[in-house]
Amino acid sequence: MTGKQRTEHARHAIAASCFARGEAIAYGEDAVTDLQHFCMARGLDYWRCARMAALHFDAEREGGAS
Repeated sequence: MTGKQRTEHARHAIAASCFARGEAIAYGEDAVTDLQHFCMARGLDYWRCARMAALHFDAEREGGAS
């Protein structure tokens, strides 16, 4: 999965979380918490995803592969 696809999946997860709560789609300060709840509801390991994202981000900042 490309970085762009990962970003789109995260945006869709946040949008689904907002929709489920009946709120307008927002990517503000609650976005991470929303994503945590979405992952938990779907049986995904949020913290594993966050660690993988951090490693990927660090590699991009250091000029590594995307």
